[in-house]
Amino acid sequence: MLIRQATKADLPQLAQIYLVVRQQTFTWLAAPQLIDFQNETKGEQLWVAENTTGICGFAAFNPVAAFVHLLIVAPIAQRQGVGRTLLHQLQQHRRKALRLKCVKRNQAALDFYAHLGFHIIKDNASAQPANYTLQATRKV
Repeated sequence: MLIRQATKADLPQLAQIYLVVRQQTFTWLAAPQLIDFQNETKGEQLWVAENTTGICGFAAFNPVAAFVHLLIVAPIAQRQGVGRTLLHQLQQHRRKALRLKCVKRNQAALDFYAHLGFHIIKDNASAQPANYTLQATRKV
């Protein structure tokens, strides 16, 4: 699997993967749209995962804060190490442990992050939707 920074040419495909995952998984969102991708990733580094079939996932990342804003894996590529490999790449050369937020309703994601050694450092119960701030306890 190849992990690389996104190019401008990748953006339409990343937006499409983003939309499909949002529609299938993020049931708490009313009506996700393609434009949401642009709004949610503005000013962040985008890292792309590619396998033999093409782009299979991406991460939106703030390297200064070591904050993973989005970790999105195409449904067909889930449970194949894509998310773990992206997180590992993001952790490289960072002195700070990775942090991210995860919606409380997204139990599959919470289980995934727990398996990788992330733990809850803050309960954002009043956020909409309610979420946890997680931090890696070890290198991913």
